[in-house]
Amino acid sequence: MQYSEKEMVEGCVRNERVWQEALYRRFFPAMIQMCMRYTSDRETAMEIVNAGFLRVFKKLHTFTFSGSLEGWIRRIVFHSISDHFKSRT
Repeated sequence: MQYSEKEMVEGCVRNERVWQEALYRRFFPAMIQMCMRYTSDRETAMEIVNAGFLRVFKKLHTFTFSGSLEGWIRRIVFHSISDHFKSRT
């Protein structure tokens, strides 16, 4: 079933697991694909994606719907990629 982004965000802000899972499942494929471009190791990519989604859920209350939700999530996950590689140097 397809949910609106507004429904998912509002449910996640209320800390409802069902909405968190829906948001994760909806955006996971694009985020794992982005991470795999930077690391060829799927396990590392999974760690980065999960760290990114943790940040997403912590910051979701600040999302204002003024832009794309996917773009907002992508930016946060990209910062997780960057942090991962910074921590390795």
